[in-house]
Amino acid sequence: MSLTKLPPGLLQIIVFAGQLSASDVASLCLVSRAWNQAFTSIDFCRFCLSHFFPFAPETCGTGEAGTTMGSFNRVQQKLRRLRRRQWTSRREFSFTLDPVSDDRFSPGDLRLVDLDSDKGYYLTAELDIAAVRIIVKSLVSGQQVSVTVPREGLNGIHMNGGKVLLVYDRDRNRGPSLFVLADCREGGDGRTIWSASVTTSVFPGITGLASTAADGRRRLQPLFNDHYVVFLNGLREDGTSSIMILRFKAPSPPELASAGLHISPLRISPRTLISIRPDTLGKHLLVAERFPHRDNLHRIVLVNALSGESLRAYHFDVSPLFSLIPERDMDMFFAPNQHEIIIYGSVRNREYRQGGVIGQVMVVKIWGSGGTKIRYLRAPADGAVPDTAETKYCPELGLVWHGGGIIAFNSLNLLSPTAGSGEFLNPHNLCPILWTSMRPAPAESRTKLCIGKSWICAEFATGSSGSLEVCRIAEPQLPRSHYSQSGSLRNSWILETTTSGNSSVLGFEMAEEPPRALQVDARQLAARLREELEKLEEREERSSGGGEWSGWRRGVNRDDKRTWKERLFIWK
Repeated sequence: MSLTKLPPGLLQIIVFAGQLSASDVASLCLVSRAWNQAFTSIDFCRFCLSHFFPFAPETCGTGEAGTTMGSFNRVQQKLRRLRRRQWTSRREFSFTLDPVSDDRFSPGDLRLVDLDSDKGYYLTAELDIAAVRIIVKSLVSGQQVSVTVPREGLNGIHMNGGKVLLVYDRDRNRGPSLFVLADCREGGDGRTIWSASVTTSVFPGITGLASTAADGRRRLQPLFNDHYVVFLNGLREDGTSSIMILRFKAPSPPELASAGLHISPLRISPRTLISIRPDTLGKHLLVAERFPHRDNLHRIVLVNALSGESLRAYHFDVSPLFSLIPERDMDMFFAPNQHEIIIYGSVRNREYRQGGVIGQVMVVKIWGSGGTKIRYLRAPADGAVPDTAETKYCPELGLVWHGGGIIAFNSLNLLSPTAGSGEFLNPHNLCPILWTSMRPAPAESRTKLCIGKSWICAEFATGSSGSLEVCRIAEPQLPRSHYSQSGSLRNSWILETTTSGNSSVLGFEMAEEPPRALQVDARQLAARLREELEKLEEREERSSGGGEWSGWRRGVNRDDKRTWKERLFIWK
C-alpha cells in the first residue's frame, strides 16, 4: 500500500507526533497528483486547519475541498512570508518626533496603523492654531481621506478599520464629553456617521508599564467596534473608575438591551487594570486585572456588553516559583467562534524565560464547565529574548514577538488527547519552536514591532526622527486604476513586491535559511515519515490493544513477501 492510501486517521497521528509542520503539508501536495489528492481531502484539510491554526478566522466555516485547502494555504502562506521576508506589498513613512509636551494628548505626534483589516489604514495628524487635520491613507490603494476638526477640547483620536473616533472633553475632570465617529475608509468622504454626548468625563489613558508608544498611543484609552464604545470615566477621589459602554444603536431581539450608556458595576483602578478587549459581535468584552496586594492575582473578567454585568472571572496561574514576580505580560482574545477565550501570559524573569518557557497560553470556554487547556511555549536558546522585554502573542498565526524578533511555533496541540489539560508540563503540551527571526537593534535606536492579521509594522526611532515600515503578509491585492494618476496625492505610493533574493525590509536575520519557493525534497519528507511510522510500529508491537493502525496491518496480504516499508512507500 502506498503512502497516499493510508487511512486518514494514521496521517493525523503523524501530524500529531509533530513530524510535519504546516509548510511540510503544503509541500507534500506538490509531490505528485496522487499526493495532492491525499493531502487535500476535506477531512485532512479541516484537521490541519484546526491543529496548526485553531484561532485563525479561516478555520471557521470551511466548505468544499477547494475552499478548505485554499483556507489552509492562505494562513500558512502568511507564516511563509514572515519567515522568508517576502512581502506582497510594502509602505514606508518617515516622521519627526515632537518635543515632549505636558498635555495628556498631543495630536501632532500621533501615528496609528490598522494592521488587522484587509485594506489597512495609516493615520496621522497635522496641527494648526485652532484646528487639527486628520489624514487617513489606505495601505492598499493609497487613497487619502482628510478631515479637519476643531482643536479646542480634543482629548483623543482613535481608529478601527478606517473609522475614526474623536473624543472631546470640555472639562477633563468632570465632563461633559462628546464622541464623534467619522467614516474615513476607502471610498468614504470623512462624513460623520454617529455622534453622542455623555455627562461624564473620559479617561484619556495613562503612560507607563512599558506600554506607551512614542506615537501617541496610551494604555486604557477608549476602544470601539461596530457595536459600541467602551471607555473609563474620570477618576474618583479614591482613584477608582468605572467601565462605560456606549452603544451605537439598540441591539435587535432577542437581546433585551437599549442603546445608550451602560455602566458596569465592576469598580476598577488604572493602577490594577491591565487592558480591555471588545468582541466582534457586540455581546461581551474582557477586562484584565492584576492585584499585587492579593498574592499577585491576575484575572480576566467577562462583562456583558448589553448590560454591563460581570458574568465570569478566570484566574491566570503560573508556577508557584514565579507567581509573586510582579512584572508579567498578559493579553486576552476572543476566539473566532466567540465561544472560547485565549489568555496569554509571560513572566519577565530570567529563570522563567531561560528555563525553557517563553510564555503560556490558556484556552477556556465562555460557557460550560471544564474544557480549560494550558499550553507552554518553548523559549529560544541562549536567551534570545531579553529578560525584561515585553512580549506579545498573535493567536491567529501562533506567534510571539517582541521589539527584537519573532518566534513561530508549530502547533498548540489542542486536539491531542496525550497533551492533557496542561495542568502539569509534559512533552506534548510544550509547543516546539518552528522558526525564529531576530533583529539585533542598535543601542541608539528604539525599535517597535507589531503583527496583525494582514500586516506587520516596524518602527525605528533615533533621536528626534524615525521611520515606519508596514508590510503586507496577506494575499496580494492590486491597486485601483487611479493608482498612478498624475497630480494625485497618491503619486508617492509605489507597489513593491520583494523576491527571495532581496534583503529584508524590516532588517530581520533568520536563524535558519528556509527552502526556496515551491521546492520539495520528497526524499527528506519520506524519510521523516518512515521514522515516524517505525515508532508507531514499535509502539503497536509493545501494546496488545487494537486500533485503526493495527487493523490496517491485519488487512495486509500475508502472501506478499515484501516488508511493510517496501509495500508502504511505492513511488510509482
